[in-house]
Amino acid sequence: MSADQPSREPQASPSNVRRHWDDTSASARRALSDAGRWIDARGWCPATGGNFSSRLPSLRRDQSDLVETQPESVIQRCVVTASGRHKGALTESDYLEVDLFGAPLVSGLTVRPSAETLVHVMLYRLSPEIGAILHTHSIPNTVLSLIEPTSRLTIEGFEMQKSLSGQQDHTTPTTLEIFDNTQDMEALAREVKARWALREGLRWGLLVRGHGVYVWGRDIDEARRHLEGVEFLLSCMLELERLGASHPDIESQVTPQSCLTALLAVLCERWKF
Repeated sequence: MSADQPSREPQASPSNVRRHWDDTSASARRALSDAGRWIDARGWCPATGGNFSSRLPSLRRDQSDLVETQPESVIQRCVVTASGRHKGALTESDYLEVDLFGAPLVSGLTVRPSAETLVHVMLYRLSPEIGAILHTHSIPNTVLSLIEPTSRLTIEGFEMQKSLSGQQDHTTPTTLEIFDNTQDMEALAREVKARWALREGLRWGLLVRGHGVYVWGRDIDEARRHLEGVEFLLSCMLELERLGASHPDIESQVTPQSCLTALLAVLCERWKF
């Protein structure tokens, strides 16, 4: 069915859609909604920004009466937040299931996936170990991605780097690749694929300039832990930028002059000098 003929597409009733929610899908929707409330409470997804997803077990074609446009004998799928939904008030109806090319698996839905779904499904195709993805728009991840001049952000010297799976110490650099922002999500997904091949895989997450961060994990719980760790580290990096330090080695990088300047700025703001 072409996109310019929506009136000929039958509308799916709530009961018709809900019967496609197996226990795994329902559980993922509840866990992502809980993550949404947690994220919203921290101010990491203002307005209706961001999107979340979770990989679901594959379906055999004979297990499903999903749309007939899915000819594969096995359908790989994920559940993703619908476009335009506030992440602090998600319900189980604020999601839809898509295949790993972004196509909805139930026709006639009144909700639609965000264009950024294409980045989610590309990441799932690139690594079977990715089980959940959280995309947020906090001030630290938006600002730092914009002011970093290179194509990757390097973080080192922080104990909280060990919150990221596989990171054993604070001295080994943690790197997040940075991608230029674009409204062409197909192009961004292709760039993610190309950078993934160049770097022989990406770990934990990626940044989009002036936009936000995508963080992933083996499941929703690990994605939440990684997001909390990344947001903490980015907040520390942003604070160092504010203090005029470019490296977390405070003793050698933050001078008395920079601390005095920062203190005077706070006093001037408070007393309106």
